[in-house]
Amino acid sequence: FRPAVWDPLLILAQITTLQCFGYSAFSFLAVVASLVSDMRLRPALLFDGEMVRHDTVEGWIVALSMVAMAAANILPLVYMVERSRLCIDFSLTFFAVHLVLVWWHGRTPPPLPWWLLVAAATALMGLGGRAACRRRELLPIAI
Repeated sequence: FRPAVWDPLLILAQITTLQCFGYSAFSFLAVVASLVSDMRLRPALLFDGEMVRHDTVEGWIVALSMVAMAAANILPLVYMVERSRLCIDFSLTFFAVHLVLVWWHGRTPPPLPWWLLVAAATALMGLGGRAACRRRELLPIAI
């Protein structure tokens, strides 16, 4: 187990890797959804807060893809971050960076459904990652 040393390059690399993994998972799900529906692929699916709507199929696909992205990000939390006490921090950082990118893309604050979805996805990723990391930490050490 690595010592608790402040290593900003490691933290930035972990954050970058987590963002890349999450956006890759979302992109994969968007490609699959576009193959089975008439949805057009475009960056707005991920970075436009207005896309999260409950009255269109596209809005539901975006919302479910965001939740699936949060669930998929549990895997890199377990194997890359490795510490249960850091999982919530990395989850909040992931969605804070995502918020900045959404604001940069749309220039306006996202609507309430987007905020609710991000809160649920953050909770899923943070608490799910924490539980998975805790389970891994409690495994017996082979000597």
